Amino acid sequence: MSKYLVFQLYGPMAAWGEIAVGETRRSAVHPSKSTILGLLAAACGIDRNDEETHIAMAHAYNIAVKVLAPGSLLVDYHTVQVPPRQRNAEFKTRKEELTADKLGTLLSNRQYRCDAAYVVAVWIKKQPAPFSVEKLADALQQPKYTLYLGRRSCPLALPLCPIVIEDLPLKAALDSFMCSARMKGRVTWKQSPMYYSDEGQLEGFVTESLLERWDVPRSRCRWQFSPRTEFLLMPEEEA
Repeated sequence: MSKYLVFQLYGPMAAWGEIAVGETRRSAVHPSKSTILGLLAAACGIDRNDEETHIAMAHAYNIAVKVLAPGSLLVDYHTVQVPPRQRNAEFKTRKEELTADKLGTLLSNRQYRCDAAYVVAVWIKKQPAPFSVEKLADALQQPKYTLYLGRRSCPLALPLCPIVIEDLPLKAALDSFMCSARMKGRVTWKQSPMYYSDEGQLEGFVTESLLERWDVPRSRCRWQFSPRTEFLLMPEEEA
């Protein structure tokens, strides 16, 4: 039986990025694997250019998410000034872009989830893992870098309250986690939580459906991701 790191996620706004096409930046209903791993890496002080550690974390850990409240969808309209594309021009920073001779306007719509609440479980699926679940829990208590919910404009509103749970199956570990009273007072709870996991054959669950998500970090520097099969699980007593 695995040992689980379990913690809560809540903020007034969150953005769980999906594949971006055109001017719309969509948000999923629940966190992606890359978001959870990025949160853990930031807490541990892992720089974005440390590709080796990010890839090791992607292969070492499994995740599961219990959706307590999906929140409401907010679409924010953005305008961004950018220079026109030029064959021989290369802008390495945002500051360089803004000093260009000519600037145009890029329009985009960005989606957010408002007042969504989750319980997340992380466990080691493959050794050697860069960090034990106990080390990850300590890092979430005292993160090295600022943590946020998908985008930098989405800060955490409550502590993560990480704990390590062992000698329990995944469903019991997720259900036994006691969310803070301050979270319960801020969100509208779902009557029946939804469960998503990297694994499908788990005690206490039956698999309802499979989803494909492109959210396994392949290169943080180039912002590339690989596909992953995610299982939508239903408690056995509700099947």
